[in-house]
Amino acid sequence: MLVFDLDGTLLHDDKSLSDYTVDILEKCRSKGMKVAIATARPLRSVSEYSMRIKPDYTICHNGAVISGKEGLLYSSIKRADIEQILQALKALPGNNRIAIESNDKMIANFSPGEVWKEEDYEKSEFEEIMVDHADKILFFLDENDSAEEIQSSIPEECYLVVIEKNFGMIMNKKATKYQAVKKIIEKEGIRLESVFFFGDDYNDIELLEKAGYGIAVANACPAAKQAAGYLCGTNNEDGVAVWLAENLKL
Repeated sequence: MLVFDLDGTLLHDDKSLSDYTVDILEKCRSKGMKVAIATARPLRSVSEYSMRIKPDYTICHNGAVISGKEGLLYSSIKRADIEQILQALKALPGNNRIAIESNDKMIANFSPGEVWKEEDYEKSEFEEIMVDHADKILFFLDENDSAEEIQSSIPEECYLVVIEKNFGMIMNKKATKYQAVKKIIEKEGIRLESVFFFGDDYNDIELLEKAGYGIAVANACPAAKQAAGYLCGTNNEDGVAVWLAENLKL
């Protein structure tokens, strides 16, 4: 099975997906290989790529949601834990921007369009919990905020990932790309040793280490490169597709 991160890996910096990459993935599929996307993105923002790649599975929110032939599978944050997390985040100094992803919709106390190309959202100051589960909770750290202190103040069932020093994602500990891939291959009868995973960032490290073939793009963060067993060209050079074409003799 082939598994790909999107941003910084399969996609160019301008978020485009090359015809060459689509062609190579189709050749892989014709050889009987399963294809999966594994991204921190929500399901709604993957549709334009899914229409071209036609993945067998789509892993979203870093593993909290799996979309496949059997519908949707969730590893979400429960309501009681949402309340504890929001209390912890609201207690941070500074003007904290917080967003909850639930049922493929964003609820936020700020305009997400200031940060992402996100227009469809529900505004809330989180005075009350409006959902029964959260696939992911997003927030921005102030320069004085400590990731370690935040991690210690959230439920044990959850974990924190900080990207680019000021962007935090809190998820259920069962919501990782690696755990999602494990669920898929168990259903498909595929061995982990037969999984090819391409990634570039901190949330890709576990799967880069544990997949049979962990391949980091040349533009990956140093930690991802160190975790990978192989390296390919940059995302802008269609490094993933070139590596597959060369190593799978396509």
